[in-house]
Amino acid sequence: MNIGIDIDNTITETSLLANYLVKNDNRYDENQDYHNLSKADLVDFLTRYLEEIVYNVKLKPHVTTVLNKWHKLGYKIIFITARGAEKTDGLVNLKTLCLTSMYFEKMNIPFDEIVFFKDSKEGAALDYKLDIFIDDKEQVLNEMKKANIKTLRMVENDKSNHIVVKNWLEIEKIIAEMGDK
Repeated sequence: MNIGIDIDNTITETSLLANYLVKNDNRYDENQDYHNLSKADLVDFLTRYLEEIVYNVKLKPHVTTVLNKWHKLGYKIIFITARGAEKTDGLVNLKTLCLTSMYFEKMNIPFDEIVFFKDSKEGAALDYKLDIFIDDKEQVLNEMKKANIKTLRMVENDKSNHIVVKNWLEIEKIIAEMGDK
């Protein structure tokens, strides 16, 4: 099985750390979500904090356990992310790539490939012949669904056109059921 996975807010708690940093930096409105920063403020924020976020963000519970189990089963684990692209107008930021790889090693996250992508994850998903893609963004998953790739959405609420999961133990169960068919 070929499994595609987003990084930020799918395996990590990126929004929690980023919003903490926004709240504690007097350059930004402390009540503002980092997703809602103006483009100029977002570029400034990422210039200041991207490396700290990439290397120090917490993992969601049970991520490494589930990924290690899949790795031992021989599943291909492909991470497809746009992380860092906002700061570089779509070019792969080599520092972000290196920090992400070092973070994965530090956190014992098994993977077969990390693909950095800005505009569309769909092309990479098709290139890697993914069976399923896990992400937190509805728009990304809509693209995957159009490409006939199964989808799971990591989200806090139940509003989605995709199977909603709230934690990695739910994801593990769904993937196991897919493997049994």
